[in-house]
Amino acid sequence: MAAGCAISALSAALSGGLLAMLEAPTPQARMTRAFMGMTVRLAVVVVLSLAAALSGEFHRSVLLFWMAAAYLALLPLEVRLAIL
Repeated sequence: MAAGCAISALSAALSGGLLAMLEAPTPQARMTRAFMGMTVRLAVVVVLSLAAALSGEFHRSVLLFWMAAAYLALLPLEVRLAIL
């Protein structure tokens, strides 16, 4: 449970940091920034969840369930940050 939530929290933190660091004065720039944030978050989640699942340290179904649940729970925060 903790590993899945940590993976999602780390991906959200990296994505949020990217969204906060990049300035987006125009609507087109905000859309590009939001897409970059979502892409970075998805890439981090995929890489870390594959590494954790293939390591054999965690039960795969439980790990992936909690990772997905935490990912969905943090998604509204990312969307809110992206539209600011």
